[in-house]
Amino acid sequence: MIDKESVLKFFSACSRPLSFKETISQMGLDRKEARRLRKILQGLVRSGELIMTRQGRYGPPEEMSLVKGYFEAHRDGYGFVIPEDPGQRDVFVPSKATLGAMEGDRVIV
Repeated sequence: MIDKESVLKFFSACSRPLSFKETISQMGLDRKEARRLRKILQGLVRSGELIMTRQGRYGPPEEMSLVKGYFEAHRDGYGFVIPEDPGQRDVFVPSKATLGAMEGDRVIV
């Protein structure tokens, strides 16, 4: 049976982001498992463990040159993303690009 851990392991081994249909095909899932996969993918995207691109492809943020971290706001409107991975550098976010992020929000940039 398909579960969150097997989906994460599958995507971490992929060389590129995949569409939902490509994922079903490469994982060899039947219709029932495909429905379960959709729910798992939605949860993983919500939690930030996977990213869904504008083209509807899924993949881990690390493979897409994205940084996961926490937003640190400045009183002048701009802020910084402090990465969860200590090996990555802080990311400056101009005030026009904060999109309503608040101090301590978990974000992906």
